[in-house]
Amino acid sequence: MVEGLNLDSSLTSSRDCKMSNVQEIEAKIAELMKQKRNALAEEKGKDLSEVKQLCKKHGFTARMLKGYLGEGRKRRTKAELSES
Repeated sequence: MVEGLNLDSSLTSSRDCKMSNVQEIEAKIAELMKQKRNALAEEKGKDLSEVKQLCKKHGFTARMLKGYLGEGRKRRTKAELSES
């Protein structure tokens, strides 16, 4: 009987160890995702600054670039706005 209790307690400690490992991994994943978001935001800002600088340098306007840029936000009609 005593050996059974030791076995149960060792299983419990093994589970606790696995749970703490999983929790540590999840915490690391969350931290990495946060770092990724920050890095992407920083990169986006630098890229936008470069695009603005090049547009100024070459005299491009938004209207001139409209056909070459990716699809942006879709404008809603007045009817769609009134439904919201």
